[in-house]
Amino acid sequence: RRSLPDPKARAGKVTSISPAGLRQSARLHAHCYIDFWLSQRLHERHQALLRDEVWLESVPRRGSFRLALVWPNLYYVGMSNLGFQAVYRLLNATPDVLCERAFLPDDEDAAELERSGRPLVSFETGTPLREFDAIAFSVSFENDYLHVLRVLRLAGVPLRAGERGERDPLVILGGAATFLN
Repeated sequence: RRSLPDPKARAGKVTSISPAGLRQSARLHAHCYIDFWLSQRLHERHQALLRDEVWLESVPRRGSFRLALVWPNLYYVGMSNLGFQAVYRLLNATPDVLCERAFLPDDEDAAELERSGRPLVSFETGTPLREFDAIAFSVSFENDYLHVLRVLRLAGVPLRAGERGERDPLVILGGAATFLN
């Protein structure tokens, strides 16, 4: 056994840590490093996708009302939808509205978010979705209704409106699937 001083102990007293305790502490520090690295990996993925985007005109970045526009499916599916891009541009062109995008993470990234307890974040600034004033979903396919629930859960936003408080964002649903059929 190895003895290490305990800063809370009175002078002259020491606390003992067994070799097993040292190994557990090392695993905990390695786990924290892995959490950071995986979070960094998710951030780098977002940054690489943002670098590859080509916009014909710049998107204004101003406004006091913060809205997260969410496509409840993968990035590539959402960004291939011209309607989603048009709504994003229109919202950002509106005075006093700052719109950022978010997408359903792939299974690997979603598992990492669930494992680490980190919330789903916006694409542009990495802001947790639960910190926006509103979360607006653009739902084009009925299968994506389940994805809306998954996004809310990953964001840490209560699924039922009655469970949300004043500090939670307003949840808005729109898109073709909400008014067709």
